[in-house]
Amino acid sequence: ATSESKAAQLRRHGFEPVVAPVGYHPTLHGGDLGLQRDIDVGFLGRIRTRRRLRLLEQVRRDLESRGIKVTIPSEEVDGEERTRFLNRAKIVLNIFQNSKDFVGMRFLYCAANKALIVSEPPIDREPFVPGLHIVSAPVQRLAPIIEHYLSAEKERQEIVERAYRLVSQELTIHEMVGRILSHSRQLLRYPAQAE
Repeated sequence: ATSESKAAQLRRHGFEPVVAPVGYHPTLHGGDLGLQRDIDVGFLGRIRTRRRLRLLEQVRRDLESRGIKVTIPSEEVDGEERTRFLNRAKIVLNIFQNSKDFVGMRFLYCAANKALIVSEPPIDREPFVPGLHIVSAPVQRLAPIIEHYLSAEKERQEIVERAYRLVSQELTIHEMVGRILSHSRQLLRYPAQAE
């Protein structure tokens, strides 16, 4: 399972999953291109629910009242376009589609491309820990927090660097596949007793 909440659901149905987040690989997820970060706040994602649209507009208005623009691509970006967009963004705003939205991939992409993610509190706290690898707060606090991190370059960079180290050293595709294989070997070594 890619997250602890998904693993918990599987356990309730009698499975014994291993938690292995999607593994990072620079070819798949990008990396720091050294571009000028000329986008203060970016937003990536489809707006499929009223909840996301309403809250995104609320935060966008709050930021605009502080003189901060939110840049949203006119169409969906992927691959190299996404990497370039994230490399230009200082901060990426995350608003969930719904309260149980899985955001592991978005966090991974932002960390890989050294953009700070500022999000509503995620359901799954691991492996991206608020305050260490991401910043999270209730929606009504997102605008002042974003304003703070735009002016606190050193603090922002410290979080971004920790997030980048997390994905590029601990959450690599090789480490995650290794975790799955290790779990499989354990299961083969200790088969369930026949009843």
